[in-house]
Amino acid sequence: MAFLSTGNSHHDIALVEVGDADTANGIALHHFALKVGDSLQGLADVQRILASSGVEVHMALDHHVSQGLYVSDPDGNLIELYVDAAEQVWRDDPASVANSDPLALS
Repeated sequence: MAFLSTGNSHHDIALVEVGDADTANGIALHHFALKVGDSLQGLADVQRILASSGVEVHMALDHHVSQGLYVSDPDGNLIELYVDAAEQVWRDDPASVANSDPLALS
């Protein structure tokens, strides 16, 4: 896993290797992510919009440096809709990046 950043966020691009089982099945991209706001409230608003539109959220995860909702597009591609955590989280503890804890939004 590699993270590329302009310095204004933990990462602007994340590169994650897919496993051998996925590449054998022709899958080369695990997911891509789109920033959808600047707060957990903004992410909760997105979750409500998705629910009212009938879009299934597969999972909601707290990565500590960001929080995200995972949905699929009509072709089955996985998309993460995320917001960044406070900058001091990733600046003060770079090791905090490797987390995928469940996230509950109100």
